[in-house]
Amino acid sequence: MRRWSKQVIGQHIVLMLALVMIGGAHAGMPEAEGDPSARATDWEFAIDQFTSAARLGHRNAAAAQRALLARAWADGTVRIIVRMKDSQIKTGSVAADVRAQRAAKRRELLDAVGLRLSRDRSGLPVKAFEQFAGFAMWADAFDILDLAAHPDVAEVIEDVPYPPALLESVPLIGALAASFSGYTGLGQTVAVLDTGVDKHHPQLVGKVVSEACYSTNGSFWSGVVSLCPNRVTASTAVGAAQPCNVAQWGSSCHHGTHVAGIVAGHQDGYSGVAKDANIIAIQVFSAFPSSQCGGSPCVMAYTSDIIKGLERVLALHQNYRIAAANLSLGGGRYTSHCDQDPHKEVIDALRERGIATIVASGNAGYVNALGAPACVSTAVSVGSTCDTQTTHCAGVDAVASYSNSAAFLDLLGPGSLITSAVAGGGYQSWHGTSMAAPHVAGAWAVLKEAYPTAGVDQILAALQETGKPVADLSTGITKPRIRPDAALAWLERESVPVSEPGLPEPEPVVSIPVMPPQAPVAHPASNVAADRFRANWADVSEALGYRLDVATDSAFQSGVPGYLDLDIKNGTNRSVSGLTAGTSYFYRVRAYNDAGVSGNSNVQTLTTRDAVAAPGAPSLRAPTNVTSNGFRLSWEPVEGASGYRLDISTWSTFRTRLAGYNDLDLGSQTQRTVTGLRRATTYYVRLRAYNAAGVSAHSPVISVRTAFW
Repeated sequence: MRRWSKQVIGQHIVLMLALVMIGGAHAGMPEAEGDPSARATDWEFAIDQFTSAARLGHRNAAAAQRALLARAWADGTVRIIVRMKDSQIKTGSVAADVRAQRAAKRRELLDAVGLRLSRDRSGLPVKAFEQFAGFAMWADAFDILDLAAHPDVAEVIEDVPYPPALLESVPLIGALAASFSGYTGLGQTVAVLDTGVDKHHPQLVGKVVSEACYSTNGSFWSGVVSLCPNRVTASTAVGAAQPCNVAQWGSSCHHGTHVAGIVAGHQDGYSGVAKDANIIAIQVFSAFPSSQCGGSPCVMAYTSDIIKGLERVLALHQNYRIAAANLSLGGGRYTSHCDQDPHKEVIDALRERGIATIVASGNAGYVNALGAPACVSTAVSVGSTCDTQTTHCAGVDAVASYSNSAAFLDLLGPGSLITSAVAGGGYQSWHGTSMAAPHVAGAWAVLKEAYPTAGVDQILAALQETGKPVADLSTGITKPRIRPDAALAWLERESVPVSEPGLPEPEPVVSIPVMPPQAPVAHPASNVAADRFRANWADVSEALGYRLDVATDSAFQSGVPGYLDLDIKNGTNRSVSGLTAGTSYFYRVRAYNDAGVSGNSNVQTLTTRDAVAAPGAPSLRAPTNVTSNGFRLSWEPVEGASGYRLDISTWSTFRTRLAGYNDLDLGSQTQRTVTGLRRATTYYVRLRAYNAAGVSAHSPVISVRTAFW
């Protein structure tokens, strides 16, 4: 343990004792009863980590980690995001190399803390990021301590779930006959990251050009369920962004459709702001049980799934002219910019490519704070005004009483009594900054149609400089309510290159290959497990990418969801997961370039392994070779076990454990010599077995006393 002052050590001992009491109170039983490992911790590591955070001056971070550890202690597991240090990534590496280096580093880190096959202790897959150097997972208190202590980890934070920002507008912001000086968003696309979009709604038919879903399944006791089709946690297949079930999860399942209608709906009487723009629909919400939602089931979006959704927008930026990504969600209270927020890296990457991330400020009525991720400095934060007098508003163009406001808010948009589409074909009028943000996103698409080369800073400046000043009477802060027509005129005065109304942006002149590439050769699968395998194929010259099909029949009539015509832009292999054990699968590949797509490759077939159950608890034999400083342990092999984990303590409850013997991974060996012990001391020993399916219960505890001489 590092050397700290007695005062600091004392403070953190008090902290850990408080956590022990939290765990005991939650369990509802005396300390001697139940499973001791549910409350045991290594207080030396805890002191080290939390004191390090305080020593570096990150008092808020230290407090947040204490709260996170307390929740893990009380609830069993919490959802976390682990930010890795990028210091070992080679400078100048191309994007694909950086991703590969980060993946290797992530595997090493997880292996080091005893998590194999990129799965957490519940057996659920770890969620890795492309743009953000980190990953998300379910973790118990020991995982949090181990990860926080690892030298390759920058920080461990909560994977916060955010609710939707929900609590006659288009004419108010300047549209005439559903257009702005003839511009309607034609040729532009807005990504809507929300609860899914009903693409069959009359207002949205033909609007959705791409779909995706990123959602989370919880550990057994959390009750959290993915809302992606078939409860997968990621999909880019057709239908992936279908809305969740209103009858099961509540009216928030209408939310994404309502937002999409405001952005780009097009039907007589109910046109959105950019009536000719298209939509990329990305479902990022998960279902939560009533115990976490105030009495009724609800939907919320984990930070990790929002990041994955934004990474999908980034991946599509060369396929579509994406003007903006809309996030009508958020939470928390931030009185200044929150640039340590994990959303920022991908928001920055989008902004560098001319794509604005437009975020609702939140509906808590704060007068000096915004929610996250609206508080990120490179996001475009949007508060709400009213287009009529309501219980929330003093009158037309007044700031809504529920709208979060702060000096660093960027824009205002109409957000009260906004009528738009809801899933199933109907229409409803809703309040919230959720409704204000898509007004800005739609306006962004209109301005990008007119000025396709304008960057995020230019569009934002145009809307801020020309917006109608609206004073918030509760704060005295004045912010601009958008006026897209005036912004168009401002951009013209700034001599930004303009395109003609109603005409898509001209395509750049590029060199197109004369012929499509040859069909690739599919190689046999590798890494075949019960629920996954890796598809492999040979590289094809002139190919820009590949398309993969996976099915359960050789005619490819029964495709695996998410793996039909899957676009793979880089590489000659792909991991295929979420499969059924003991099942035959078939795969084939096509190559493509700008001239077209090749024919199909040969078909490869494989059978996933039979399902493996977690092993039973091992049984320790009586220790042998007992000396004054050690002894030898052995045990019977457990059928189906691939390895064992060992705990040794001087406490029968395993309140603390010996250095080096805290969940020590022994691999497949069935004996271990323990040395470096104190003479004439009683030690307690327990063992667990593990395999790819999980970890067993503890063995019965045995005790051994070292010799005096």
